[in-house]
Amino acid sequence: MTDYNAIAESNNFIVLEQYSKQSKVSESLPREIALRQKQYEYYRDLLLTFPKSEEVEAHLNSMEKSHG
Repeated sequence: MTDYNAIAESNNFIVLEQYSKQSKVSESLPREIALRQKQYEYYRDLLLTFPKSEEVEAHLNSMEKSHG
């Protein structure tokens, strides 16, 4: 004879386990987005403040002198 209570309990466990996993993902997603934004800003700022080579600096200076 089939034990329907055991089947029902096991199905409820599976549903609760799936809900729990989805809940953890939805809770961690905003934190992940915030961390990725911080990472993006760090590398963006690093690239924008990257020291110029002497050749590029000299070229820029000559361009400024010829236009100004």
